[in-house]
Amino acid sequence: MSEAEKTGGLVETILGSTAILRGVGPATLKRIAAIARPLSIDEGETLYSIGDPARSAYAVITGRLRFTLGGDGRPEGSGSMLPPGEIFGWAALLIDQPRRIATVVALEDCRLLEIQGKALLRILEDDTAAGFLVMQRLAKMITQSFLEQSARLMIAS
Repeated sequence: MSEAEKTGGLVETILGSTAILRGVGPATLKRIAAIARPLSIDEGETLYSIGDPARSAYAVITGRLRFTLGGDGRPEGSGSMLPPGEIFGWAALLIDQPRRIATVVALEDCRLLEIQGKALLRILEDDTAAGFLVMQRLAKMITQSFLEQSARLMIAS
């Protein structure tokens, strides 16, 4: 087995173990792994900010990041933690949402997989069952995220 095949298999395993891609077929995971690019960011570095173009989604391999919806003067420590195994940045899959609605900052040195949104959409369009599954999970995740943020705001006020 070549190094590329071993690496590709590892990427498929990482992607297939995420909540949103769990259950997606092996052929589709292989195609998604083929477009995933490694990315490293340093502790304290901002990956993206509110209003930035939403071109890619990301999977966390190692490290932790803070995901904060909105801006409105929230304290620096607010927001959700993104641990290894999490996929985020799904605005890249929403055609009518070309801009980021959150800020993501590395809490420690991180290794990520960057997945270009348009290419991922094409793959999910080709495998409609996987596309439906991912979009159902995305809708649920967005709803849960907004409910959690709303609860935090209610507690803070």
